[in-house]
Amino acid sequence: MAKTNDDNLSLVIHKKGDLRLEQTPIPTNLGPNDVLCKTHSCGICGTDIHYWVHGFMSSFVVKEPLILGHEVSALV
Repeated sequence: MAKTNDDNLSLVIHKKGDLRLEQTPIPTNLGPNDVLCKTHSCGICGTDIHYWVHGFMSSFVVKEPLILGHEVSALV
């Protein structure tokens, strides 16, 4: 997996039990009120683990690739 300045390493769940590290594009279509941050680290929570192990949480079912993690430390 080649790393470029246009890629971002992401933890992606495709379906129950199918978790992959993938390169995803860094957004370029930013609006006037958007900020692009350089991610230093990112954590996953219990809900993310539940998606991976069970494929759903409450009424939300993983039906397409979903990038996990939302506890982020970043540089603005």
